[in-house]
Amino acid sequence: MIAWYLLLALGVKSSGEDVDSLIVRERQKLEALQESLQRDLAEVRRIRRRERTLGDRLAGLEREVALLRRHIRRLKKEENRLSRQIRSTHRALEELKTSLKRHRQVLGRHLRTLYMLGRPGPFEVLLTSEGLPEFWRKVQYIRAVAEWERAYSDTVRKEMESIRRHKAVLEARRRARRQVATQKAERERALRDRTKEIRRLLAKLRKDRKARQEVIEERRAAIQEAQARIKSLILARKARGPKGNFVRWKGWLPWPVEGPVVERFGRHRDPKLGTWTFNRGIGIRVPEGTVVRSVAEGEVVLEEWLRGYGQVVLIAHGDGYFTLYGGLREVYVWEGQKVKQGEPIGTSGRADALSPPMLHFEILDGTEVLDPLKWLKSK
Repeated sequence: MIAWYLLLALGVKSSGEDVDSLIVRERQKLEALQESLQRDLAEVRRIRRRERTLGDRLAGLEREVALLRRHIRRLKKEENRLSRQIRSTHRALEELKTSLKRHRQVLGRHLRTLYMLGRPGPFEVLLTSEGLPEFWRKVQYIRAVAEWERAYSDTVRKEMESIRRHKAVLEARRRARRQVATQKAERERALRDRTKEIRRLLAKLRKDRKARQEVIEERRAAIQEAQARIKSLILARKARGPKGNFVRWKGWLPWPVEGPVVERFGRHRDPKLGTWTFNRGIGIRVPEGTVVRSVAEGEVVLEEWLRGYGQVVLIAHGDGYFTLYGGLREVYVWEGQKVKQGEPIGTSGRADALSPPMLHFEILDGTEVLDPLKWLKSK
């Protein structure tokens, strides 16, 4: 069917409504393919937007994970510090308990002795004294004993109060350690949840990348299909192509547009995918809407939208030579029209919505592609 359509595009005559119906059906199929491609391109744009969004979320989660890990390290350090303080407090508490026990024993022995001997009153002390000096010595002794008892009792009370304080401090630190442990567990759970979320997002990104790669492969297949179609057109056109002097212009052809060459002819390695591709022409970067001119006189043999190329104009220049202008936004010519060298044939645009604005330009000798830079005038 494609062969029939190409022959009709070249002007091969046929009769009957069957051929016309075939053309209508083929154009309907082409329109359906165009609509499908637009949907595919829209999906690719959506995937790219989603990928950027997920990339931002992933970066945010990674920052959160880093902060959580830093916080967990701080909690661990605080927990170790509290553990040391608790051990120190526990040792001090044991020492106070030992001291209190010893003081209580001493005080107990003293009180038992006083109970057994009885504490003398002032008249008893006076009557049992041989003189006033001895009386005063006994009084001073009794006062010293009473003072010692008060001091010892105060010491015991202070140690008991210190023990109560240390117990309170110990309990507070134990509560603090339990709180730190709880916080650590919560942070660890949050970290696991964030890690799980990151893994899920990574899986989503890989899936999106795979989908995008499939779209890219479909686009490459579409380009090959367009190239095969053009080859069929060229073969049919060459069989009846007119004579011309195109070859005499080698190295002196005017440029179709003025702009830098951003894609060169030949094999190239894709830096992102690591695959090798063959560029059948050159890409000239120009703003959208730049006027595109025919590099030589000839006849327009194809004016159509092709997958992978966008809007295309193919001009035959005789002796089997052709020039192809791809990625056009507007087309000023039609199939069968004669054009002169330098005549505007349209304006530049994009091959598709994801491609940068530029003109794709090819020179062909039959089905063989030629390096346009060897044919165009040197700048």
